[in-house]
Amino acid sequence: MVVASCGLLVLGTLARNADAALNDKAIVTVGITPSLSPLGSIFIDLLIPAGTSFVSAAPINEADSPNSFYISEAISAEPINHAYLLWMNDYGITTTANPVVMFEYDIPAGQTPSFDVYPGPDSVSLMDVNDIEISDPLSRIVLTTTYQHPVNVTVKGVGSGTITSTSGTPATPGNIACTSDTCTSWFDHDGQVTLIPVPSIDSYFKSWTGGGCSGNGNCVISSLSTATDIQAEFARLQPVRIAGTSPVYYDTLQGAYNAATTGAVIQALTTTSTPLGTLTMNGGKAVTLKGGYNGDFSSNSGYTTSVGTLTVVNGTLIVENVVVN
Repeated sequence: MVVASCGLLVLGTLARNADAALNDKAIVTVGITPSLSPLGSIFIDLLIPAGTSFVSAAPINEADSPNSFYISEAISAEPINHAYLLWMNDYGITTTANPVVMFEYDIPAGQTPSFDVYPGPDSVSLMDVNDIEISDPLSRIVLTTTYQHPVNVTVKGVGSGTITSTSGTPATPGNIACTSDTCTSWFDHDGQVTLIPVPSIDSYFKSWTGGGCSGNGNCVISSLSTATDIQAEFARLQPVRIAGTSPVYYDTLQGAYNAATTGAVIQALTTTSTPLGTLTMNGGKAVTLKGGYNGDFSSNSGYTTSVGTLTVVNGTLIVENVVVN
């Protein structure tokens, strides 16, 4: 086999068109059955449908080091738009699983173009480590195409957090882990995609918009059929709350006191961007004010220092970890 005629030879993963438009994707995998041990090299010509754009190629399921792989791309005349060579190292490789190489293409949205092996002579070649050709190579090739759609997640709001994905099989750049702006990953057609909001310690997840999702729980796309845009909004926790099984949050101490009943515990964060205001107790209530809480109100080892004047007209106030200005 003469490899010099097959175009540029590069080590590792071949990739281009990384900034291509966010179209759908086709993931084309090439497998060999039954497994070969050891395998020296693969040469294959693919029929590439019109309108597709090559993105990357990479070995998968290899038993040897990924650095033993070389992938080259050659541009040729129609109907063979691209020809690829996958060259293993001199010691060969055991094909322990299918597939052994993956090609990624951008494709027009909503289309499912068909990829195939060129049926002409010498379109497929399998060699052992001694460069001896393995008979009937075309019959050993298993070609599989999976179509994928982009999921675009935009994180917004005055709070902060991360949107992660827990299912699906994205191509690049991998599962979603988005903290700001818009993040995109591609997931299998008709597959389920679950997006999970993880707020920062001083924030909470407010709501979803788009993608058929709403509320503040997980966003579950049960069957992804097209490109999907979703907005995720994080809000910052209000600095004061009335403790309880379902805490109620407020912006000021006075607001919390006005809503509290006798025996209530009012909690305040250690640091706040705005003063918590003054507090005038004139409702005849007995309440406890605890300050110094961390962002999720799980402990109060610090001190709250953004409190104004406290005035007790009638009622009882117990104060903990609060510095009054």
